[in-house]
Amino acid sequence: FKGNYEDASVFFNGVTFVKNNGKWFLINEKGNQVGESEYDDVILDEIGFSVRQKRAFVKQNGMVIMIDTNGKKIGQDSYEDAKPFNAEGYAAIKKNGKWGFVDAEGNLVIDCQYDDALSFTSGYAAVKQGDVWGYIDTENTMAIEPDFALATALSTEGTAAVKMVNEDGEIWQLIQLSIFE
Repeated sequence: FKGNYEDASVFFNGVTFVKNNGKWFLINEKGNQVGESEYDDVILDEIGFSVRQKRAFVKQNGMVIMIDTNGKKIGQDSYEDAKPFNAEGYAAIKKNGKWGFVDAEGNLVIDCQYDDALSFTSGYAAVKQGDVWGYIDTENTMAIEPDFALATALSTEGTAAVKMVNEDGEIWQLIQLSIFE
């Protein structure tokens, strides 16, 4: 698989995904295929990362599965959609039209109950209930009640950008979780 590709994700944990002839393959830094599987698609984050915590989500036969950096499927479940892991914490997954969270071993740790979600960072995840976003902790306790039109992941310092809608229109604000102050 060395050579030119139709598309590629960012190298991380010693591997990346490349696209050739409409299919995605996991390769190592030498350009050699890892594992024997090919995938219909790869779940990427907003900056092109697919592999974190030595895990990735790929689409195969219409479903999303979690694999490790050797191309081995992790856990028995498949999902409708997923968001890649961050450096630490749980990943957001979608089943039966709702979002929940799994750990790196594929165990469901927070039931699928949200309308949308972002993977955990710094111990918190943005979750959407109805039309508004808030933040939960790893125990599924609402740390910041849903009140935002849009929310981003928390930084390692506990700050996040959120979109508010008021009589003047839409504005972005920075918030900080008080536990980080």
